[in-house]
Amino acid sequence: MSWQDDLKNIPFEITTGDKKVWYPLLIPNYEKDVEYNGTQYDFINRVGSLFARRLPRGRSYPLEFAFKGENNIKVANAFEKSARDTRSWNIVHPFYGKLLVQPLSLKAVSSGLDCTIIQCQVIETIVANQPNETPNYADKIEQDRQNAKDATLVALTPLTGTIPVKNTQYALKVTGNIATRVSTLTKLESEYKNYQTYYKNALNELNNATGITSGYLTYMQKLVTLPATVASDIGTRFALLEDTAEYLIENLSGVASVSYFEKLFYNLVGQTVICAMSTAVTTQNAGDFKTKSDVVLYVEKLKESYETYLENLYNLEDLEFTPNHDLMFTTHTLICETVAYLYQIMFSAKQERIYYPPRDTNLVVLAHRLYGIASEDNISTLETTNNIGLSEILNIKKDRPITYYV
Repeated sequence: MSWQDDLKNIPFEITTGDKKVWYPLLIPNYEKDVEYNGTQYDFINRVGSLFARRLPRGRSYPLEFAFKGENNIKVANAFEKSARDTRSWNIVHPFYGKLLVQPLSLKAVSSGLDCTIIQCQVIETIVANQPNETPNYADKIEQDRQNAKDATLVALTPLTGTIPVKNTQYALKVTGNIATRVSTLTKLESEYKNYQTYYKNALNELNNATGITSGYLTYMQKLVTLPATVASDIGTRFALLEDTAEYLIENLSGVASVSYFEKLFYNLVGQTVICAMSTAVTTQNAGDFKTKSDVVLYVEKLKESYETYLENLYNLEDLEFTPNHDLMFTTHTLICETVAYLYQIMFSAKQERIYYPPRDTNLVVLAHRLYGIASEDNISTLETTNNIGLSEILNIKKDRPITYYV
């Protein structure tokens, strides 16, 4: 393809630091400067200089482009405003390809008619010094969960094929016990239908297959995770998962007599419970995480449950059984990302405060005093938070501690 074809077919594009994309008209002015890092040495008794050359510096380009049309001045001003963002530009140039640059100077020349010409000097930059953007933890955690599920199915490989009947019975017993716990939280019809589907399919996989299959484990993952997303408060959801995790530990018959099957089963299903806890704390229903202390509480609960799982898992480790490395690594990554996400929530959560009325007062006055407006929601919040009964609504005594959140 000739340079004329490149100029015709490859549009000139600038993405400024604020992520806005611009398609100005490129004015042909193709120059680039290349300089090299190095050190110059001069010697008194010798003619000439020694230049110790190192790697090249970023290439420098003079660019000239135009915004045309009746709104050209307005668009050029908007471009100048975007150029103030300190992050680097991404440029697609018909001759030089894709460039990551920083502008050194910018000059706008308006003809007064239908065109504003921008002249700027840019220099290539490296990524290392770019400011770190706040990651999207929700998307990252969702990907980590999927990675953990995939790793669990891969770790299942040693169980494929025929297994002893007693191990199938063990799996049936544990599955039934977990299902009984899950059923207590399925209040909505849709939740109960999902519960029945997951439980029934998991049992079918156990009864119809000659071994623990990926289909069984997939339905177990859905069954165990169901309580994390039901329409209930975070305390109830997380408590059930904690109870499930404790049951898995108590159900082991002792370190000395635990079979390979039981160890691997605990590894896989226990990891599924830990992942479900991550889902629970990142699924917020109405009333969850009102204050910083609420968030801190569940950070500690999640870390404690994870540490307990690891401690018991490593107690089971021996020459015969070793936890799958990839599975443990993805689980650890998920927990770290979840904790980071919770800290992000904590920084924006409300702080608990205590107010001591200097004189007798009432709930309406307190709501106005502490929240700025005596709305129904603010009054209800104060009433619920402080367990204010009918006798106190109109007569709250002096120095009675009142908890509120800001």
